[in-house]
Amino acid sequence: MHVSVHNILRGFSSRSLSQSSDGWWAAGLVVLHLMLTAWCAARYSPTTDEPAHLAAGLAHWQFGRYEFYRVNPPLVRMWATAILPYFNPPPRMIWTGFYEEPGARPEFTMGQDFLSANGDEAGAWLRIARWCCLPLSAIGAVYVLVWSRELFGRRAGLLALALWTFSPNLIGHGALITPDRGAATFGVVAGYYFWKWMRQRTWISAVYAGLALGLPLLTKSSWLVLFLVWPAVWIFSLFQRRSRAVSKSLIADIGKPEGGNANAESSVKPLAACVTEGLQLGLVLFLGLYVVHFGYRFHGTGVRLGEFQFVSRMLTGNDRPSVGNRFCGTWVADLPVPLPRQYVIGIDLQRVEFEDLSNRSYLLGQWRETGWWYYYIVGAVVKWPIGLWLLIVLLGFETARGGRDLIGNVCVVLGPPIAIFLLASSQTGLNHHFRYVLPAEPFLFVACSSLLKDGRSSRWRSWLVNLSMTALIIESLCVFPNHLSFFNYACGGPSAGASLLLSSNIDWGQDVDELQQWIARNRYTHPIHVAVAGPVNPSSPLWQSTEGFPVDPEAVGGWYAISVNYVHGDHDRAPTGADERFLRYSPVARIGYSILIFHLPGPP
Repeated sequence: MHVSVHNILRGFSSRSLSQSSDGWWAAGLVVLHLMLTAWCAARYSPTTDEPAHLAAGLAHWQFGRYEFYRVNPPLVRMWATAILPYFNPPPRMIWTGFYEEPGARPEFTMGQDFLSANGDEAGAWLRIARWCCLPLSAIGAVYVLVWSRELFGRRAGLLALALWTFSPNLIGHGALITPDRGAATFGVVAGYYFWKWMRQRTWISAVYAGLALGLPLLTKSSWLVLFLVWPAVWIFSLFQRRSRAVSKSLIADIGKPEGGNANAESSVKPLAACVTEGLQLGLVLFLGLYVVHFGYRFHGTGVRLGEFQFVSRMLTGNDRPSVGNRFCGTWVADLPVPLPRQYVIGIDLQRVEFEDLSNRSYLLGQWRETGWWYYYIVGAVVKWPIGLWLLIVLLGFETARGGRDLIGNVCVVLGPPIAIFLLASSQTGLNHHFRYVLPAEPFLFVACSSLLKDGRSSRWRSWLVNLSMTALIIESLCVFPNHLSFFNYACGGPSAGASLLLSSNIDWGQDVDELQQWIARNRYTHPIHVAVAGPVNPSSPLWQSTEGFPVDPEAVGGWYAISVNYVHGDHDRAPTGADERFLRYSPVARIGYSILIFHLPGPP
């Protein structure tokens, strides 16, 4: 796909940009992002979690129940599957795999049943569901543009939009029906309306902020951190205003008669304003919770804390895996939980994953039973493009030496993503997925857009921004359409990615269809032994020309297609024999960046 980097950069760096051309450039960037994402959505085979998400979404619509895939709130998968039941015939489903008990996770069995029931049509249903989610990408792009433009001007808005357009992580995960892209989109929507309330402090802006808050809460439970971040930001703003007011009053009192107090009569007004703003913030948080309950159709509303049966050690209070409730017998047991029942159970099940020591973590070629507090920092270093890092360094330099207006705005914008990083980094029991901090990216784009603030951007700063964007666009397009496997070229690029991070960071099963086509084109490889990480339909033609994986591949020889996850030591999911011994051989081909093809000579 040919893209003129020079023309794109000229679009957001030109000082003479007109209002009409501004709109055309913005529309062009949004369309380009949707085209890149739609292409990836059509190319990727079902990834590990997607069949389960799709089956759960269909179950929400058909039965109006939310026990399915409750570790994530239901908004994105309901969005993805909203039109599927209206097809004639609709997707076929087998519901016999559902079961309900403390700790139940039936969605993955249901996802596999979906693949089996729909056969070759399963991929088509999944592509339709993915394309239904494309508006989520457009919404996020528009809000990044609008927020940056209102903060820093038109050129800044186009810079933030360009960062969204070419973000390899947003393109890669935006092509899926998993909730990560939706969490990024609705997170920045909520952030924008909260910023509007902070600027206007009116009841109507509080209503908008509250309604917007419910959307990210319905996509990812990690956004509950906003109940801490937003009050903290508001309190910080109160201290800022008080400090400015004291400074102004001291200047105004100079020269007044002794004993005069210019602020005596007005001292009540700030207190009344603080009380009003506090009530408005309470309305924001209340409406956010109300939207969450509305999204769950008020199922499980008002359940007392003592009625839950938890399975995580944190909520049972037991050192060993068991069913219980540490709050039983205490005064809080009779209090109603402010979240829906299945939402709370989902948080409990998520905790189980982080507490399970059998889930080993991988970073920089090392496996261990617990994760690293710096896992997501390293992930950002290797998974964010070089151009984005250049902008971050420039932003830090400008903020350190720059004006107070920049510092204030950047603090408001970066509060939520910093909280997301801190929350994710505190969960060191399991480090598998850098996508957990994907919602931080749009806020970072808005902050970086301040580098082109109208009336402040110098020629050398514009030149550095152009250089950074050129590097980012080239890196992103060079890896197309393999954005799920993106690693920046400072760390060796996608080819070296498996030595840094595994799982959804490089191989989530997205290249299985490409493997099938490669085998069909290279029939001399038949039979071939296959060990791939993603879900594969047993009726797929892939298995018609494959054989089971031998316990000792070196003794058997022949052709092998194996996931990079398995080659680098993911023993929990790998079949016996698909392991690190393949590192002794050079692959003869690659399928994307996630599957390696080997030809072993076998015994002499």
